[in-house]
Amino acid sequence: MDYIIIGAGLTGLHIAQALQNRNQTYTILEKSKGLGGRLATRRIDDLGLDHGALFLDSIDNNLTLETISTDLGHYVPGGMNQIAKIMAKDLKIMKEQKVTKLKPQNQGWHIETEEGLVLESKNVILTAPLPQALDLLSQNHLAPNENHELHSIKYTKALILLVTLESTENFSSSIFEGHHFQFMKERKLHPKGLVIQCSPEFSEKYFDQAEAVSTDEILKIFKRSPLGNLKIEKLELKKWRYSRPMTTYSQKFLELYPGLYLCGDGFGLPLESSRVLINHLL
Repeated sequence: MDYIIIGAGLTGLHIAQALQNRNQTYTILEKSKGLGGRLATRRIDDLGLDHGALFLDSIDNNLTLETISTDLGHYVPGGMNQIAKIMAKDLKIMKEQKVTKLKPQNQGWHIETEEGLVLESKNVILTAPLPQALDLLSQNHLAPNENHELHSIKYTKALILLVTLESTENFSSSIFEGHHFQFMKERKLHPKGLVIQCSPEFSEKYFDQAEAVSTDEILKIFKRSPLGNLKIEKLELKKWRYSRPMTTYSQKFLELYPGLYLCGDGFGLPLESSRVLINHLL
């Protein structure tokens, strides 16, 4: 086929839409069960809580969804994962396919997954966070030397506590001690749901601690906050090892080898990076 896209996050879906519109043959390979990457909405009591990207810096103008703009960015009432669901409609996606082998050959690339899938493609587009992309490249002896600019792109971590409360009356979203307290009722999601997205500094400190330790430290913040007297009914800890890039690559994408492209949020805003690559390819 013409293209294999690794990753069904915002970047991968956007590129696939463009390829499909131009009659290019492609497949997206996604390692997880879901779509959208950090556009994640978790269900508790069969009601949603956004626990990945709470806001986006930019929204595709062609998105057929209601979007709300705030000082912190854009969001979608009803769940951020709706963006991925709308974008993925009619796209060729294979989920639960983790790419493990990537090898150049005469007419392009040979790809194998952990689950036994074998594919060949003229081009491969890697859209995963750069540390994950570099891990895959390293496993296949394709990573650039350690002085390459790619290795300088680091990501913040994110610890996120999903909470359901007995009541959320008279409270609204706020930032407390650098941590984001987002009420889901404002998003037409879980009416008693609260998402506590911890600061990068706190997340870095406690990310690799035992779950009970991390959760206890977040609850201490909750108790100090104006919400501290509210009764918690349920809670669940989520972790994102690659939350946001602290810096970005000097270009919007990189062709590391002939027909092997890297793009995504490590190269700037995801949609901007994918648009520049699409214009280059097509």
